[in-house]
Amino acid sequence: MNLIFFNIFILQQNKSIEERIWVSNHHKLTKFDSENRFRVYVTRDSREFFQRLSNPFRLDQPGMWNDRKLVITLYRTWLYHMLYNFGNNPHKEAFYKLVDRLTYPQKQWDLELVCYCKPKECHADVLREFLIKEVEKRMRILNNGFEKRISFLNNPIWNKEEPMEID
Repeated sequence: MNLIFFNIFILQQNKSIEERIWVSNHHKLTKFDSENRFRVYVTRDSREFFQRLSNPFRLDQPGMWNDRKLVITLYRTWLYHMLYNFGNNPHKEAFYKLVDRLTYPQKQWDLELVCYCKPKECHADVLREFLIKEVEKRMRILNNGFEKRISFLNNPIWNKEEPMEID
């Protein structure tokens, strides 16, 4: 019964995942307007668990990269390899904790990613893209399993009025 409730909840969510994840500037934060919202700082100087998702490629390193698009492309490649090509690592653990929170069945959470770069192009935008893809993938898997369970329960053999005879 709990699995059915879990999947019905996921099917009935009223906001799309794109509306539930956004990126904000660290200096222009507002108060929470909802109890279902949580804020994650993805800056290098953060002391949070999710600091692991900050960009390891610095824009201000002398003699290194001075192009924002290049640094973001390097971050996209780095994040992809951290999530899908290497085994368990702290970056993957932090990422999937966010995915778990966003697919939590009893409460529809909204996620605010916070960085100093916004409104400029930012590594948090890349992180948001990866989160959206992963949450949508998980929702498809869960909803597909739900449809299979419902079709199993709607099988005529379970809806018979008379008891089944067993030989």
